[in-house]
Amino acid sequence: MPKNIAKKMAHRMEDQNLSTLDFRFAFEPEFIFTYTPDALRGACEQSNMVARLFVLRMGEMLALTPDTPTVERAGFLRLLSDRDWLQKMIGLARAEEAFNYDADESCYAELNATRLAKIAAYEAARPSRRVAIVAKEGGGPDSDKATADKKPEQKAERKEGQAEPEHFLHGFRKGQLQITNFITRCQILRVGARKKGRQQWTDDAPLIVRDVSGFKTGEVVISYSGQELRPQDIVTWSKVLHMAVTSPLGTKVSVSKAKLLSARGGGDSTNSANAAREEIERLQKSYFKVTVRCSRTIAAIAAGSPDDNSIQDAKKTGVLSMSFHLLGQTTTSGRLWTIHVEPVVRLLFGKGISSWFDERVYKTIKGEFAKRLYLLYYSHVVCYPLTLTELRKYLGSTMAEDSKFKGAVDAAHRELAKRGAICEGWKLEKSARRYNAVAYVVARPDRTDAGESEENAEAA
Repeated sequence: MPKNIAKKMAHRMEDQNLSTLDFRFAFEPEFIFTYTPDALRGACEQSNMVARLFVLRMGEMLALTPDTPTVERAGFLRLLSDRDWLQKMIGLARAEEAFNYDADESCYAELNATRLAKIAAYEAARPSRRVAIVAKEGGGPDSDKATADKKPEQKAERKEGQAEPEHFLHGFRKGQLQITNFITRCQILRVGARKKGRQQWTDDAPLIVRDVSGFKTGEVVISYSGQELRPQDIVTWSKVLHMAVTSPLGTKVSVSKAKLLSARGGGDSTNSANAAREEIERLQKSYFKVTVRCSRTIAAIAAGSPDDNSIQDAKKTGVLSMSFHLLGQTTTSGRLWTIHVEPVVRLLFGKGISSWFDERVYKTIKGEFAKRLYLLYYSHVVCYPLTLTELRKYLGSTMAEDSKFKGAVDAAHRELAKRGAICEGWKLEKSARRYNAVAYVVARPDRTDAGESEENAEAA
């Protein structure tokens, strides 16, 4: 069977599975209580859309489920009420961690012991791996020995001084791009004419963003200095971070040039290599200052950094400030790139802070404008109706004429519908949900309506 036909059949089967699942939630929602944790994980591994549907529908059930007596549940050690069970299963469906098991599961103790043993083995082998990396970068035998000997001493000093522990990035999945919402939901990530030069902002005259989709004006304020960022820059950034998940943040990550070129797409030609190098340099020079005054988002960031007192204090003060470069210093040696990733980058990823995008769908979309619109729409749970003025504000378009901008937005919607990213029948019309303001009313194929996102509706 030709590959293109097989792919179409697989996509059609996925659509049918989503429709069947949504139908069952609508007419016989009790079926979900027959699932075990392993069964739910298996279902969610089919696709990101299936996982999202489970999270959405079980969340709706949780809001309507009263307190019930605790009973024995398959796959869990202790008795759970319906509400407790739903909360745990929602957490499993989100699958933000590679080790996606609940502490109350009957298999947790055995699997966690295996995981800890693997981590211990990884840590024990780190000095020898570091020696191998130094050797590749051209270091001599003496420098290798010094590096191997120095690392354990540094760890001992860190432990005695009780300094900040090592941190790793989490939630990066094969076949998906994970990108922070602070970038995909505002004009930091721009679209413009390919031949037109990129705009530049400096420390003295930065780009100030006060409107981020999903937040009220001023809840997230971003000061950005550096060169204009476009979708391919952020895809490359996501790929570099994905390759860095096994290394502690704050250390250097060695990336094969061939592997990065393959991951970012565009082939392995000299032009692609030069483009990738320019993207990395652009990311390295980009500097962000982010101030968050949204208690929900501060709590989400704090949940991922329980050992950082300054971030935990922000929950009390109601203000969290952070500054960072998207990538740190970069050096090259032959076909090996060594890139530094700052520890603070971890604060940009987590529940409600970042989103996942289906890489297969993203690669099929033609045109930078349509790709940018896809990143905006899919950073929310659903497509909230947005006006042309709002789309101009969030997409960061450099088009001066309204008519040309509308034409580009219409073409982008047609492209997304053609690729199956949004449903056919999208319209620019008066929206009752926007008090009859003229807005784009769009639905996604993994949803049955064009409802609100999980964020504040008035903040879209």
